[in-house]
Amino acid sequence: MKNYLFLLGSVFVLFLSYKMWKEHDITGFMIATTSFFIVFGVSVWRIFKGKK
Repeated sequence: MKNYLFLLGSVFVLFLSYKMWKEHDITGFMIATTSFFIVFGVSVWRIFKGKK
């Protein structure tokens, strides 16, 4: 259940980065996109690790 919460959080961060991009806030977009990939990567890794 915790892993899917991570996934939901990454979707929320992706939405935030899209909002920043629309407002032409490139620095905020870069930070949000980077944190999205970190959270998304961790959550996917945890889901696959838990399936073994």
